[in-house]
Amino acid sequence: VRLVGSEMCIRDSPGHVSMFEFLKDGQLVVAGSHHGEIQIFDTAGRTITEWTQGPNIESRSRLRLRPGSTREKLEFARAARGEGDLELWSASGEQIASWSNFQEPLSELTFSSDGKLLAAITASGEVKIFSVKDQREIASFKADVGGSGCLAFSPQSRWLACGGTNRIVSVWDIENGEQTLKLDGHNGTIAAIAFSPDGGVLAAGTLQGNQAFLWDVHSGRQIARLHGHFQHVGSIDFSPDGRTIATGGGDRKVKLWNTDTHQQITTLPIDGIISRVKFSPDGRTLAVQYRGNNRRRVLRLIHAATWQEIEETKSPPSVEIRASAL
Repeated sequence: VRLVGSEMCIRDSPGHVSMFEFLKDGQLVVAGSHHGEIQIFDTAGRTITEWTQGPNIESRSRLRLRPGSTREKLEFARAARGEGDLELWSASGEQIASWSNFQEPLSELTFSSDGKLLAAITASGEVKIFSVKDQREIASFKADVGGSGCLAFSPQSRWLACGGTNRIVSVWDIENGEQTLKLDGHNGTIAAIAFSPDGGVLAAGTLQGNQAFLWDVHSGRQIARLHGHFQHVGSIDFSPDGRTIATGGGDRKVKLWNTDTHQQITTLPIDGIISRVKFSPDGRTLAVQYRGNNRRRVLRLIHAATWQEIEETKSPPSVEIRASAL
């Protein structure tokens, strides 16, 4: 089988891709800095909708699209660089809500899969979880991350996983704010965390160790280590059917893995250091965000009918799309 599909590349000018996320219908929301422009693309790279007065996005702001957003109603969580304030904005630039509950700048923020909860963490591990609907703080705890924390909700919003420079992933019960798991044994700073679609497996990518680790969430047992990258694993994602894991590394490669056998399916070369990989809701598109040679962040969409059948490892043919508003 030689199934690689097609590729689309979005290169923004003069800023860069600050955030991207898929909507439920598979359309892609792309936000670029520095002026808050937002565009929606279909998977063929055609611009569907664009706004030019979205939330102010500095180059190192944290920006996350709220799950459940539609093309007609987009909402974003934003944490500005060097600040401890968390805000909710509409695509038209209207501030919907704000939280000033933190004593120091935020290092990461994330929504639950249903968009009802919003969590944020500081570099020292201060974690707070909010109900987006009524802006109420529902949980608060101190996670021992050692610095530079990352976060992930489980699919059913039962747990929140935290990781950082101390090489430990801690899993917390959202309802009572208690730690339920301490996953130790990683060989580097935790750079990325993802839960499987059924919530039973947690994957963690490391900086110094150049590996991804798979854990059984119920028992705390290490299931496997995914070897293959020659530099850090900075991003990780499960396909919606749970059969495939994508990892992105500092070695400019995306690797796809079979979740049952833990064997590598293929390697996709990328023209830059990868910062994020993300499957579309139907699982047929893999979005890869990376920093190109000009240091701008570029977004590439790779299409395939089924990742399990890919054997060709050459870079698929690409079409460059310039995002006019970005």
